[in-house]
Amino acid sequence: MKQKVIKIGSSIGIVMPKSGAEERGFILGQEVSTTFTEAGDFVVRKQAEKQGGGISDTVARATAYIEKYRKDFEALADK
Repeated sequence: MKQKVIKIGSSIGIVMPKSGAEERGFILGQEVSTTFTEAGDFVVRKQAEKQGGGISDTVARATAYIEKYRKDFEALADK
């Protein structure tokens, strides 16, 4: 597939066709890693999904932790 490098704001980019991206498991908003090979090829890889379900799960776990130890945190804050 042939693509052109395009201007995006003050950067440049390459558009990935939606059908090809979906076939390969890329989703909107997903983090990717990019590298250049010694031959000059540009490689895009999907990032491994982090365990725990992402930011919403992290926030939920942090909130539960804070609530569980709220009295201890308040006691430390008073010192």
